Amino acid sequence: MKKTNNRLFVVSICCLPIIMLFFCLMITGCASYKKIPIIYRMSPVLTDLGSRSLEIGTFYQKSSGFQAVTDTIRILQRKLEKEKVFRDIHYTLDVKTIPDESTTIQEMMDTLAATDWTSMSQDVDLLLTGAVIYVARDRSGYDSEWQLNQYGYRVPKKVYKDRLSFELELGLLLVEPGSGTVIIREVYEDKGLAEGAADEIAVFYELIEKQLKKFLDNLQGKEIRSKQYLLYR
Repeated sequence: MKKTNNRLFVVSICCLPIIMLFFCLMITGCASYKKIPIIYRMSPVLTDLGSRSLEIGTFYQKSSGFQAVTDTIRILQRKLEKEKVFRDIHYTLDVKTIPDESTTIQEMMDTLAATDWTSMSQDVDLLLTGAVIYVARDRSGYDSEWQLNQYGYRVPKKVYKDRLSFELELGLLLVEPGSGTVIIREVYEDKGLAEGAADEIAVFYELIEKQLKKFLDNLQGKEIRSKQYLLYR
């Protein structure tokens, strides 16, 4: 009798997950889903950015052949003013050339971070400085492609292709001059190969817009757009 009871108990335990799954399927089958859009923003680096003033200070670049820094500052200023991130924004377009061509962006950021910012002007709440390195090279040339000839056979043929290799490094340092505290220190990088008749300046504008958006997301908190699925009957 005991063996029979034990067998019944074991069978009951084994059937329990199946029964629970059955009831879950029944409930789900009688219910519907509804999508609800959700928009929220991550925490900003400082909660009182709107009450602070910003000065865009000295920026560095490796070569003066293409004024990447000047365009970067103007694009950034336009974005900050449009989104009203700070109370006031001041800039003087102070652009300097990195004296040593072998200096990397990380080494440049180390130098800026080690600066004694407390000795600078205390007229503003925050100071933004950094460096921009943009290099574009023509990589156009001939490639071998398999094409069909007049007899329907696949034969190799040389085809000329326009290519442009690019590399952008944007280093940004946001500091509090009063205390010398470094609030943001980031290096944004992007590199690749553009095929077709690509213009190096047009490529730069596309890249810098994307990297500045990342900086603004970090500064004021990234906006998250998602959808939540609610179950209702």
